[in-house]
Amino acid sequence: MQPTATTIQSIFQENIIWYGLDFSAARFCNFAETPDKLKTGLIPAWNFLIPNEPAKFNISSIFRKRNVIFDLGPVAQINAGINETQMLSFNPCSFSNPQEVIISAVKNYGPGQVASGLGLVFIVESFDKGRQVAAVYITFFDIASKQVILAEKVEGRPKGFGLRNYWAGAIFDIMKIVGINVYNSWINRYATRG
Repeated sequence: MQPTATTIQSIFQENIIWYGLDFSAARFCNFAETPDKLKTGLIPAWNFLIPNEPAKFNISSIFRKRNVIFDLGPVAQINAGINETQMLSFNPCSFSNPQEVIISAVKNYGPGQVASGLGLVFIVESFDKGRQVAAVYITFFDIASKQVILAEKVEGRPKGFGLRNYWAGAIFDIMKIVGINVYNSWINRYATRG
């Protein structure tokens, strides 16, 4: 998704408000777990990884921010309302129109503790057990207007013991990829735009 030229600089200049992991459009491909277990147990656990394990999931370091504010309420509410009948799939799991999905997801966020600023959310496309990969859209948005500034797909490999930790490993891998490669590519592409 192409960045919004008038606001792309905020990614490098402003601190972020972390919204969490949005599973509202996610598909769990080739999973044996019940939708209820995913919705009420695992999704909340994955959504709270970053604030609960800040030493491992160091979001301020990855995105080079001095301060990060956690405001997970809006996305936690969205995740709680997921239609579990559509979560599981045995088919390829990718958004047919990513731009539409991302814009719609961000517009659906209710008010949080912070009314303005630079929001950051990981919009999960899929956890694919067959391919052993998680795909998320790293999405920056303006909280007040709900305008998407930048959304870029990043994939990570799961690893760890137990289902929760296994896919948490994929989120960790995605964050590592962003910190090592993706953020630098954003600097090269966008940091000097006016």
